[in-house]
Amino acid sequence: MSSGISFTGLSSGIDSGQIIEQLIAIDRRPITLLENQQAVESQKLAVLQGINTSLLSVKTSIEALADSDSFDVFSASSSDSDAVGVATTTDATAGSFSVEVLSLAQSQVQSSGSFSTNSEGLGLTGDILVNGSAVSVSSNNSLGDIRDRINEAGGGVRAQILQVSEDDFRLLLTSEETGSEGFSLLDASSTDLLQSLGFTGSATSLKNGITGGTQTDAFQSSTSTVGGLLGISESISGDVTIGDQTLNLDLSTMSLIDIKAAIDTAAPSGVTTSIVTEEDDEGTNVFRLQIDGTTTFVDDGNVLEALGILQGTAEVSTATAEVHTANVQNTVDGSTPIDASAKFDEIFGANVQNGETITISGTTKDGTDVSGSFTISNASNDDIQDLLDEVESIFGGSVTASVDGSGQLVVAEDVAGASALSVTVQANNELGGTLLLGTFSTTTEGEDAISREVVAGMDSSFRVNGVTMTRTKNTVTDALDGVTLTLKQKTVGSPVAVSIAQDTAGIRGKIDSFVTSYNGALTQISDQFRFDEASQT
Repeated sequence: MSSGISFTGLSSGIDSGQIIEQLIAIDRRPITLLENQQAVESQKLAVLQGINTSLLSVKTSIEALADSDSFDVFSASSSDSDAVGVATTTDATAGSFSVEVLSLAQSQVQSSGSFSTNSEGLGLTGDILVNGSAVSVSSNNSLGDIRDRINEAGGGVRAQILQVSEDDFRLLLTSEETGSEGFSLLDASSTDLLQSLGFTGSATSLKNGITGGTQTDAFQSSTSTVGGLLGISESISGDVTIGDQTLNLDLSTMSLIDIKAAIDTAAPSGVTTSIVTEEDDEGTNVFRLQIDGTTTFVDDGNVLEALGILQGTAEVSTATAEVHTANVQNTVDGSTPIDASAKFDEIFGANVQNGETITISGTTKDGTDVSGSFTISNASNDDIQDLLDEVESIFGGSVTASVDGSGQLVVAEDVAGASALSVTVQANNELGGTLLLGTFSTTTEGEDAISREVVAGMDSSFRVNGVTMTRTKNTVTDALDGVTLTLKQKTVGSPVAVSIAQDTAGIRGKIDSFVTSYNGALTQISDQFRFDEASQT
């Protein structure tokens, strides 16, 4: 079977196929030469790129050594890194010192009063200033809404809701910065909104007091209206008293200069005023009205508070004494309540017998167990007051026992405050009596006096080699040149040893890096000029 026929030279005998292939190869030769040249150039490019990379590495290592700071490298160690952390920069100096942490800086936290809901409108209106940022509240705003508005104001204060119980919600304000200065919280309307929220009471104090006088808060302008600078939503005005004179101030129309002029016109005895210019943290000029010669100020409509002359003081709740009341109402005739003078045989339906006992037990305010008993020697002679006296005696004189207007026994703590009080007064009826005195339960819970300032802002306090210092933060960068101290725990009486040493290993590492990169680059360049006899290249 045929596999096919191929005519390469026809009848002439010439191999035309080979000729064609050779002609094509001759025609392609320039392309082949270019491809070969391209391969050579690519190889050269790769070599040059490698050399460039090596030289860049040498350049980088030289630059590291050329900077004098490269030799100012230090290592730091702390004998108790859980209490005091330490880090260094090139400005440090080798040495050893002790750090004793006396107190840590903390943020101010202030609480509102208690509200039964955090989602329903509170019916409160007005403006407040949180670190100088205005927050407006309308009657339909809930506690949660007020929280959101404070957070949106961006005054450097975080607001959150604390749920104490099912029907006890409170608004907590926390300064974003630590330090004793804390944050500013001022009423800026006549509605006394901060008092209604329970942040402050009716008492006020000077906010920016100086010797013999006071200043306002700092404002961005002395000629613009104060109300406009504060961004408050309503007009705030009133007849305020400065020294021995009363004058009307309207913050919606008056600037600091206008207020100064009004005070000067009223001319309180011995009072002088001035506009003080200073720079804020960003280097911008700000202005205060300074009032010298008096510390007597009476506000009206919270005008002086909005100016930052006065501030409300954090409210302190009154401590309450714990009271326990029995649930049985005893009478003398089925309807008339007994009192402390009633004889035991006068108690309606009790059938008290001579010689019967009453067991008394419980715990005192501090949780100490107490117990005892009272014997009714003569039911027609012994009265309820005798039993009450015994209750007081068994409880160590720390309670007052009485009978209320309904004929119920009452035991009240003599000292206000949180209490572990519990009371049991049980008639034993051993001889056939049927006296019931009831089970005691808490009718008034004992509570300590609580300041609405839950946590006071505090600066950190520490000693370096025995020298006491304070800072607003727990990260201290300016006590020692080139050293950052991080205060983590109090170490009163147990100073932490901190050592700063020159980091020779770090310096050597930089030199080794230069030597390695230089030798590598030199080797790579030398390799390109070495003749290979085998390949003749």
